Amino acid sequence: MSVGYGSEESLDLARAAAAARRQLAAGPMPDALATPARRLLWEGAPPTYRPLLLEAWSGTLGPRAAIRVKCLECVGWVRAEIPACTADGCPLWAYRPGQSLGDFAQETPEGDAIGADPMSGPGGAP
Repeated sequence: MSVGYGSEESLDLARAAAAARRQLAAGPMPDALATPARRLLWEGAPPTYRPLLLEAWSGTLGPRAAIRVKCLECVGWVRAEIPACTADGCPLWAYRPGQSLGDFAQETPEGDAIGADPMSGPGGAP
């Protein structure tokens, strides 16, 4: 028997998964992932973001989600601060959430396009 979208069974599964995430976020950090640096990050993260941290540390997040977690941690877990980030020296700055595709083609004072192929010549030309 398959569980259809919007069925009572699927809603029950979603509720159970959400309850498990809340319980995990409220509790101590799992010992399997514990390092001193991670423990500090876990304790400083709001409980709502702790499941996302666990996913990042287990390697199950895609690149965009992993960048979002790093940016959130960097700006003190305030999501609205990510687009306003001024840390343009960060290697993830051009890829932070909230940026349009046109923002990736910004030019530096030297004329090189941010995000251009590093093996290409000045200004992104071959």
